[in-house]
Amino acid sequence: MNALLSRLIAICRLRLGPQDMPYAPATAKALVVTVLMLEVVLSQLLDVPDGLLLPRTVLSAVMLVGAPWLLLHLRARSGRLVQTLIALAGTSLLFTLALVPLLLLTAASSVDPAAPAPLVSAAVLLLVVWKLMVNGHILRFALDWPPLAAALLALGLFLVELGLDQWLQGSIAT
Repeated sequence: MNALLSRLIAICRLRLGPQDMPYAPATAKALVVTVLMLEVVLSQLLDVPDGLLLPRTVLSAVMLVGAPWLLLHLRARSGRLVQTLIALAGTSLLFTLALVPLLLLTAASSVDPAAPAPLVSAAVLLLVVWKLMVNGHILRFALDWPPLAAALLALGLFLVELGLDQWLQGSIAT
């Protein structure tokens, strides 16, 4: 197994933190681009309206790169950005790959009522909660914050992104 992949899995298991990632700007860029491209492909598979594709991708990029940059800058820890981005984007990639079959099943259940929608929805919810825990764990070490504060920050960032995404959907639809 690739060393980076095994470290990302260890972060998902809350065993390592962003400080255990290599300082590799090219890897950070590649992971960010890969996550964004995967989100674009998923959006097309799930029939997201074309008018939402670019705004959602920009929003994802701002939340994935801009929010950590700003937070680290405000905490005078800008030198941690590359490792934090590798941890956030790498774990996001793993969670997105785990969500793909569940999202496709959810899309199928809207067409076929016999599909196991409640179980799929529960699995999606568990993955989202796990991802929030991992993001809080990463932010805890990156920002040197207490665990509860970092968990609340991760939840807040998630809710901001969700709210902005809902706003985008409403503004594009009207």
